[in-house]
Amino acid sequence: MDDRQGSVRIISVTGELDHDTAEGLRGALARPVDDGIVADLADLADLRFCDSTGLNLLPRARLDAEAAGLRRGPRAPGDGPPSDPV
Repeated sequence: MDDRQGSVRIISVTGELDHDTAEGLRGALARPVDDGIVADLADLADLRFCDSTGLNLLPRARLDAEAAGLRRGPRAPGDGPPSDPV
């Protein structure tokens, strides 16, 4: 699921992120961004398990986004407001 807050698209990652479920997140990250979006944040607050597939997917997605001029990073409980992506 994804949501928009200002110029930031929030992609919520819930449950497990592993070899069997990574394609859903990979697809969400690959979708074109709407006009005015300057950053994507992966909200990991409800992520219960992440294996090496997810651990490799998240940094790769960040590098791909940076190459395209988009900021992307994780967001977890206690992080700053969604308008301040990492």
